[in-house]
Amino acid sequence: MKRQILTIALALIALAITAHNAFGQTMLDIKRYAEIFGFEDGKIRASSPYIRSSQPDINREIAKVSGRDYSIDTPLEFALLSYYGNIRIDDDTVKAKADAILPQNNPKLADQKLGAAVFQEIQILRFLEDTAAVSRHEAILKFITDRKNATRQEIETFYRDNVRALIAGVVDEEFNKVSVRIDYHNATLIRNPQTGQYTLSYGGVNTNHETRIITANSLDALLAEMQNGKNKNDFTSNDINTVKAQAALIPAVVYDKWKYEGSGDGMALVKETLTNFYLNPNDNTYLAAFGIRLRYRALLDTGLTKKDKDIFAEVALNSYNNAIGNLNLALLDKFRNENRFSVAEARRVPNDTRYNIFSTPYR
Repeated sequence: MKRQILTIALALIALAITAHNAFGQTMLDIKRYAEIFGFEDGKIRASSPYIRSSQPDINREIAKVSGRDYSIDTPLEFALLSYYGNIRIDDDTVKAKADAILPQNNPKLADQKLGAAVFQEIQILRFLEDTAAVSRHEAILKFITDRKNATRQEIETFYRDNVRALIAGVVDEEFNKVSVRIDYHNATLIRNPQTGQYTLSYGGVNTNHETRIITANSLDALLAEMQNGKNKNDFTSNDINTVKAQAALIPAVVYDKWKYEGSGDGMALVKETLTNFYLNPNDNTYLAAFGIRLRYRALLDTGLTKKDKDIFAEVALNSYNNAIGNLNLALLDKFRNENRFSVAEARRVPNDTRYNIFSTPYR
């Protein structure tokens, strides 16, 4: 089963890579890249044989990037180490998938991708005024440009040309899934917006905490598989109803419906807002990005009981937080600590009527 899960995960990674750009000219999604090597949820294990096999002096240099200079502990550090640290990869499938993203026979492209990932962090760290972190990242960027495969200007141009696609991919991923709590299982329901395929991954007491996966070509087919398939004993009729109800709250599904009804394109606006910030981090672009979160919070801060809160705003806020966190955890922390505005002022942050879609109660 673990092999099956890994196979599915690698297939999804390959699909995402292909969807972004068939020729590999894309930003490096460091979280997805780390998943090729078996790391999950952006958590890097310093005890990994990949890390332990790396060149010691390069390992020490890259380990300084995060500010915790004793080990490789972030997806960015691992991505850098995997290419520059001469790590040992015995699995041919892993090696092929990693090389498809950071090609050994195209050091210019690999340096552009890794340099752009570092520059992406620099952009946000400068905005956050973390000068020490900026210096550490500038040092590793110089390490990359000193290889003479890509200049600083080429790396920055690569970043600006490709960051939009990276953000679109992250938003699409997070806004097309929803967490589901069903009897004895923690589950995640994922919708593929290109194919209409649905995937339910779940695990808990009744599965001996093993993760199980059901995939079907439509929501109806998925529900039928839950009811009549080989794993039908894992579910009650209430579980099936819960999954059906939660599927209707997948943010991309709701925004597609509202777009069709003429209420605006929420998905496009999230992508536009985050892209504008990443291309030009300043207080105005930051407040536009923060305003989306504030508007979700305003819908939840009703002063009523939990059952009266806007159920869609809660799901959408979780998706938005996950998207921000996948891009930069420090930025998510800034959002959470922002205290310049109350939820009562949400509709004027930003003062743009297009953003009213994020203040729309679920219907």
